[in-house]
Amino acid sequence: ELDPWASFKLLVQHRGSRGSEWNLGHLSMQWPLQEMPRLFRAPSPCWGRDLTKPPLASLITIAAHHTLGIRAWAVYVQDAAEAKSPTEAAALVLEDRGSAPEEERGVHEVLLRQFQALLTNGGQPLAHLLDQQHTSQQQAYADAHLALILVDYWRFLGQDNAPPQDRWEEVRHVASLRHFPQLYGEKTFDRVFDDLSRFVFANSTLWGRDEFPPYVCLAAQALHGTCCSSPAKAQAA
Repeated sequence: ELDPWASFKLLVQHRGSRGSEWNLGHLSMQWPLQEMPRLFRAPSPCWGRDLTKPPLASLITIAAHHTLGIRAWAVYVQDAAEAKSPTEAAALVLEDRGSAPEEERGVHEVLLRQFQALLTNGGQPLAHLLDQQHTSQQQAYADAHLALILVDYWRFLGQDNAPPQDRWEEVRHVASLRHFPQLYGEKTFDRVFDDLSRFVFANSTLWGRDEFPPYVCLAAQALHGTCCSSPAKAQAA
């Protein structure tokens, strides 16, 4: 992480689906930011990586999501059982005001199988895999930190109602003056900026593709108050 407090800032920024009912309680009692304990669920079905879990736990749960396929969405809310994509499932989760279903034994068995597969995989040493996951998660936190700053710039520079293309250039110019491309790396800065320009700044919600990097979802939530929309609502908008 380029900012040693970036992970904490992100945890506080993403308060979970129940709004004020969240805490940073002891991890042996509950996972961060959620009222009920959860092993499988991420903060949103559209997250391609769960930043609220340790790197190895995130790797296991994402693998379990992929194993379950579309059956995974019913673990978030029952109405999402018919969702065809992670973004559609995320929209249904946002619309639902009830409590999330309990994570059934079958879900935990899938998690256990993924964990066992990880331990018995002879493809690479576990220590090497752990190092890779730690590095990837540090990069994911840095991406999200950069994305949230760019959203702040976008909102501030939008007060004069300038055309979107002009605002994109202004945001890039301000970020360049503050040496963000050098601080985060040119490739990282371009990747995050391009994704925000395409998916967040140009649209009111995310829809029409599979998972998004967490920084795209967090940026959309920060700018628009929601990250995903069902296809019907997106087309109507």
